[in-house]
Amino acid sequence: MMLWYEVENKCKWLDNPLAENDFQGKTTIEILKWFAGKAEEMMTEIKESTNGDLADNPPKTLIAANSMYRITQTILLRYQNNIEPIAKEQLFAHLKGMIADIFCACFTNIPRVITTRCHESVIEKREESVKVAAKLLGKTTKIIERLETCEVPSMDDEKTGYIDEWRHYMKC
Repeated sequence: MMLWYEVENKCKWLDNPLAENDFQGKTTIEILKWFAGKAEEMMTEIKESTNGDLADNPPKTLIAANSMYRITQTILLRYQNNIEPIAKEQLFAHLKGMIADIFCACFTNIPRVITTRCHESVIEKREESVKVAAKLLGKTTKIIERLETCEVPSMDDEKTGYIDEWRHYMKC
């Protein structure tokens, strides 16, 4: 969790400053566009440095940058026709809801991941695979408990495991 450490303790996101005074005098839209731009730059750098070969094991920084880009773009699309500027409190509430929805979509896939892990055909690999699945479940238990207080939208079970479906749901 190096990324969380960097955000919480160094007030940086992927080596970019996050202190409030770094954004002094900027509107929330300008800040969102800045994050989108930085995320896009980061994704381009990573893809170029790996010649686009990321399908099996993308770096955590690429996942973080891609997530930031998609989140900021979604928010910018939602508020693009607003005449009034977005209040920081409104933006934070929307962002908090989006992050909770993303977590919900990710955690919806846990049963599928655990089932897949436990059905390893080679006995030698199955034991290790089951251990990994159990650790995954253990690590997510506390987060799931916190998320139980949030209302999960009514979506088809088949769609809940896909972030694009959640994004589509949020637009409706």
